[in-house]
Amino acid sequence: MRSVVVCLVLASLASNPLRASDHPAPPVAVTAISKSDLAKDVDVLQRAYEQLHPGLYRYNTSEQMQGHFDALRKALDHDQSMSDAFLAFSLFAAKVKCGHTYANFTNQPRAIQQALLEGDDRVPFYFRWLDGRMIVTRNFSTDQALVPGTEVLSIDGVATKDILARLMTIARADGSNDAKRIASLQVQGEDR
Repeated sequence: MRSVVVCLVLASLASNPLRASDHPAPPVAVTAISKSDLAKDVDVLQRAYEQLHPGLYRYNTSEQMQGHFDALRKALDHDQSMSDAFLAFSLFAAKVKCGHTYANFTNQPRAIQQALLEGDDRVPFYFRWLDGRMIVTRNFSTDQALVPGTEVLSIDGVATKDILARLMTIARADGSNDAKRIASLQVQGEDR
């Protein structure tokens, strides 16, 4: 197995590579979301979760969930970009520890999906996480060092083990099922 250090710009935590047949989406002009609008969103989210979410207290006490809502409010207490707000909601949703609870980008208008997830800031290869190591399974770049089986050690100077640890904070799964979280963080081209 070969090892390689990859230098790419990653503007977000999402890791969905462009396939050779894909074309980067045109940029979407989105202004910052106001803190007052974000606060209203958290209010709606909290009311909906407390009244409708059947598993809200399965892995968290009501006090813990209130703490998670408070932390979300604090994270969103200033105007911010759509991607930063999406990340804050994703971090919150992962704390519910429910495999069906996440910031669902597929329910958003196409322009928002493109802005959040279809930029040119993705790694140009498919990969699996094996024992905490990022292993290339298919290369879409012209970089011959990224042959299948290559271990990626770092991206833009950040160790891949640290990237995985950060991604685990937004991955969804029931309870403490970290194997499911890791599996969902692999990119194999099986999902859009």
